[in-house]
Amino acid sequence: MEKLSPRNAFHVLLLSLLMLSITARAAEITKLPGQPEDVRFAQYSGYVSIKEEKRLFYWLVEASTDAEHKPLLLWLNGGPGCSSIGYGAFQEIGPFRVLPNGKLSKRQFSWNTEANLLFLDSPSGVGYSVRSVVEPAGDNSTAMDSYAFLNKWLEVFPKFKYRDFYLAGESYAGHYVPQLAQVIVNHNNGLTRPKINLKGFLLGNPTLDPGSGNPGRYEYFWNHGLISDTTYENMRKFCTVDGDPEGCHKAWIEANANEIGDVNGYNIYVRPCGNNSTQDLMYRNGDDFCLETDTVKYMRRKEVQESFHVQTSYVPLNYTLCSEWNVQIRYSKSDTKSSVLPILKELIGTHLQIYIYSGTTDATVPLSTTRRNIAALKLKVQKKWYPWNHNDQLAVWIEVYEGLTFVAVMGSGHEVPMYLPSQAHALFRSFLSNAPMPKAPFKQ
Repeated sequence: MEKLSPRNAFHVLLLSLLMLSITARAAEITKLPGQPEDVRFAQYSGYVSIKEEKRLFYWLVEASTDAEHKPLLLWLNGGPGCSSIGYGAFQEIGPFRVLPNGKLSKRQFSWNTEANLLFLDSPSGVGYSVRSVVEPAGDNSTAMDSYAFLNKWLEVFPKFKYRDFYLAGESYAGHYVPQLAQVIVNHNNGLTRPKINLKGFLLGNPTLDPGSGNPGRYEYFWNHGLISDTTYENMRKFCTVDGDPEGCHKAWIEANANEIGDVNGYNIYVRPCGNNSTQDLMYRNGDDFCLETDTVKYMRRKEVQESFHVQTSYVPLNYTLCSEWNVQIRYSKSDTKSSVLPILKELIGTHLQIYIYSGTTDATVPLSTTRRNIAALKLKVQKKWYPWNHNDQLAVWIEVYEGLTFVAVMGSGHEVPMYLPSQAHALFRSFLSNAPMPKAPFKQ
């Protein structure tokens, strides 16, 4: 744990005393600033205390119709250390997106048409979540805190006890989601009616296993013309388990410094925003704008935080979507390099509904990396690779394994619901219904 100066120690003590006043409660959102008038679903937000020094922030968006009977989905963004509300809710699957003028527009393909959506800023210190002690985080503490959150949250929202429950997330949530699922399954063991009634989980471009997946990265870079033949051969030679770490490091330096160029790693075919932002430039009605930049501006506004019932004393003025100083640089490096494939294999044996999808233009967690990860599981193929159409056009390719369905989404970057919302929505509906996506008709 980092040693604090006397001045900082005083502020931490003051923060701890103030945080004692925060309790888990059902705080309804009357209306968010800039929210459209024709909103008919309920929204709640607030804090759940995990420990005295940890408060996790949530946003519940109830289903737009039949909320009392539809399932509950918990969405987690990765990083580690990035906000599920700032990314997942506002930029991907939630009911609103932020416009350049600071107002909100309704998202046509929000996932709350199919489920009640619960977004959690985790681990503590991310987004609107807060911690009063500066300490490292890791996979185990994140999973256990999220499980403790769910149990306490269900006491505030008892109507969701025993409801069909699903997990979803992307990127480093490839760690968060299976690990939380494992905790839930273990605690549910022997219960005939568990209150956290986990039915399955959905992972997008997930970080799963560097060991089996890393060769897929330089394969992807080479196959898409981002690196030279020489650099590719050096990576094949040096970037292996028994290779030369120094030679591998030099090969990647050569690639990044002299070969790849100004490519957006999250979607290699879409130009990035300015100001060194990695977030893509999005297009709406002929006008372009940066979702990430506009979302940050919106979430920094005092009236927005007040509407969300945020304890503004705890949120830094330089609020960011990814908490680099507080979480990312202190997150366990051994955990980020570890494999979750054994956990995934264990969960496949419990007969949960499991989908993994991968955008084909993502260079951060490329399709080839995920395919290598899945191959390492050595699962029996039930339905071999086949195409699926959406709105009469080729949209995805699917392979169904024993206990797992893999979907490659054509032309999408790292955040599939952001780039291709209609296709992602159809995929989500298929996942919830556990209905196979039909093979695309053959054309001469």
